[in-house]
Amino acid sequence: MSEHAELRVAADTLAAALTDLARLLDDQFLHAGGDTSEVFAAYATAHGHETSA
Repeated sequence: MSEHAELRVAADTLAAALTDLARLLDDQFLHAGGDTSEVFAAYATAHGHETSA
């Protein structure tokens, strides 16, 4: 497997893990109902951090 292919697999794996984490946070705590970036923004806001749109 080439270095670029390995990076693509790692990036896809990370993206899937972050999507799963966002879904879990939203389902169990936030109930924001948005996509991954919206859920992470809601999480940041809930913990006192400003987010840029």
